[in-house]
Amino acid sequence: MRCVQSFIFGLFLLQLARGEDNILGKTCPPPEAPENADAIGNNTAGSVVKFLCKEGFYRLGNPHRIRCQSNGQWTKHNVSCVAVSCGDPGSPLNGKRKGWLFQYNNSVTFDCHRGFKLEGPNARTCLANQTWSGTQPICKPVPCEEPPKVPDAVMFGGGFVFGAHVYYTCNEGYKLKGQDTLTCGEDGKWVGETPVCKVVTCADPGTPQHGSTNSTGPPFSYLSMIFYKCNDGYILYGSDRRSCVGEGEWTGVQPFCVECAGVNTPVFVRNGQRFIHGIIQQKSKNIVTVLIDSSKEQRDVAIFGPGTQHYIIVEDKLPSPKNIFLGTRVIAMQRGTYIFAKVDAINGDKYSLTFEDKQRTKQTVTLEHIRNLFPPTFCATCSDPGKPNKGFRTDNLEEFIVRTEVEFGCEINTRLIGSSKRTCQPNGRWSGEQPTCEITSCWDLDVFPPKNGKRIGDDFSIGSTVTFSCDEGYELDGESKLTCRPDGQWSDHTPLCKDRCEGVVCKLEEKCVYNSAQGVRCVCRDNVDCPADLQPICGSDAKTYNNYCIMKATACREGKKVEKVADKSCSPGGICQINPASKCRAYFRNFYFNVTTNTCQPIVAGGCHPSGWNGFPTMEDCNRTCSVDVCSQPTEPGPCSNTIHRWAFSPKAGRCKRFNYGGCFGNENNFDSKEKCNKRCPPVITEQGNKACPRCTQRKLREACKSSSIGELACCRRTFSMEIKSDKSELKIIVVTMVVIKREYCFFPVFGYRKGSKQPVSFSQTFHRTLYRGAL
Repeated sequence: MRCVQSFIFGLFLLQLARGEDNILGKTCPPPEAPENADAIGNNTAGSVVKFLCKEGFYRLGNPHRIRCQSNGQWTKHNVSCVAVSCGDPGSPLNGKRKGWLFQYNNSVTFDCHRGFKLEGPNARTCLANQTWSGTQPICKPVPCEEPPKVPDAVMFGGGFVFGAHVYYTCNEGYKLKGQDTLTCGEDGKWVGETPVCKVVTCADPGTPQHGSTNSTGPPFSYLSMIFYKCNDGYILYGSDRRSCVGEGEWTGVQPFCVECAGVNTPVFVRNGQRFIHGIIQQKSKNIVTVLIDSSKEQRDVAIFGPGTQHYIIVEDKLPSPKNIFLGTRVIAMQRGTYIFAKVDAINGDKYSLTFEDKQRTKQTVTLEHIRNLFPPTFCATCSDPGKPNKGFRTDNLEEFIVRTEVEFGCEINTRLIGSSKRTCQPNGRWSGEQPTCEITSCWDLDVFPPKNGKRIGDDFSIGSTVTFSCDEGYELDGESKLTCRPDGQWSDHTPLCKDRCEGVVCKLEEKCVYNSAQGVRCVCRDNVDCPADLQPICGSDAKTYNNYCIMKATACREGKKVEKVADKSCSPGGICQINPASKCRAYFRNFYFNVTTNTCQPIVAGGCHPSGWNGFPTMEDCNRTCSVDVCSQPTEPGPCSNTIHRWAFSPKAGRCKRFNYGGCFGNENNFDSKEKCNKRCPPVITEQGNKACPRCTQRKLREACKSSSIGELACCRRTFSMEIKSDKSELKIIVVTMVVIKREYCFFPVFGYRKGSKQPVSFSQTFHRTLYRGAL
């Protein structure tokens, strides 16, 4: 026995030495771990191996352990290791992200739009702790170097980054050549040709005929002046000076010299057939004031051409012989005064004249006694003073004689520099200096706050800025900041405030709103947001609305569904039974149906009955609606969707039955209680399934009702049934038909039904006459 045991034990040791299967079970092959996992444990029979996911992965499936079975096979598993996700890292503003895999060990890269430069890492990697490596980069606009300086120019603008603009304005006396604006480009360089400012010069304006010029400063240079002067015997028409200004333009227009009579020129004033000598004092349009020598009298004389019959002013100077011909009409001296005469003959320096006096006197005179008959040439004593740029003059004079005063003013946003008043002097020049109007500010109306927005800043002087912002729900369309430029113009147009809801489509019952927290969204309208049109409709909730929009908006706010059931106001069923009483004090004379007297009557009502119905407008409407056989009308729930418990008489059942009323319209077979229904439509007695009422099929009942004061039909309906106990136990129910006529009882044969039988049997019963105190 001991030898056998020793043999077995030795065999076991031999097996172990040879590496054969364990006598307790087979050894399993090395376990195959899932991808991205490690197997922890050995493969001996009965051993357990545990799967652990590597860093950056998490386990899915069960079981996560396997066991080596005695048959040398591992237990089954469905474990897998899935990479963790870091989520979408987002894209930088004005940039973009490349890459759509956000799991462990995956990377995404970043890039910026044109004109922007990446600041921060251009790539990020998803880490095992589900975070991205590094920090989120940002895209900053590409900067430009300081824009080029232009000699003799002023630059406006700032923020020298992509998209920024700078503007150049030449100093006074210089003219800009090239573009006045440069833009910072996407490559960090300024886009556009750098302008230059060149010295302003003017072209030679020329010299007027019969005149001369001289100038100040270098000829034709910026702000240089040219002065004009006429030769003796001529007067200047126009300004006596011009300046080279702006971008090389001369102020005013070129003057010219004309020969003229001028102030104190001797003239002749016609007085009938004779002419009176005088001296010119002043002139306004075609009216000349003349001082008459003989009487020192002043006379205003209208200027007309030769041969007119009005006062004629002629020059007091010798005519030229070349202007005197046979037949020429002149004025000539006759006995110390001048009168009309006609040249009859010319003999050397002698002229034979026929005077136009009454005697037609003839006389021979020399040229010294003759004056030509033509008006003189009148010129303004001073040239037109003009008016300053962006200014005005207070007078409307076209001609300026000595001592004429003119006054100047400037437009809004400018100030006057120079003389505000000037006087025409005897030398034909104006006193003082010609004024100019200097721009001081920009127009405030050009930067009026936009609709649905506001303006910040009330300083409109040169170089000042104003900013704009919009109310909530609106966004700015245009430049938010404007600058007043030296030319009195704003740097840009006033921006607009654009509705953020523009283009957003909402349902009829909704409106678009915006707030910074929730953005643009559609919400239920308020009633005031709907049109004010009064087009009453009835909703399926039995309420009357002013129009369809208000109905849908109300339903939206209350969170319910309401549809239109009629294009008119809702009215309740059973309107003939409505009591007109209400708590209001209005005075409405309408018509109601009196259910006690069964007639239509005029009643003064308060005008706000809870049902929304305030009576019939006419007696005819009331009679047409209420004088009907109510009890024969069908049960009508109406088109509305409410559930209101009402009672209606059922002709088929012969009694009042409850039904669900929708809340609007319907008919008069509609009662708010069973009692009211039974009172108007009492239950009907049937015999063998045939209706005894309301047609009164029983002859005796019909005959009895004929003499009723309430009418045959009403009498027939006021029958009733009751249960009584019989002496004979084989009868269960006895139906007694009784009609009350004038407080009397009419009894008819009694019918009963045996137990278990549907056939009626006649039965005699003694009834006692009693006084009936019921409703009949």
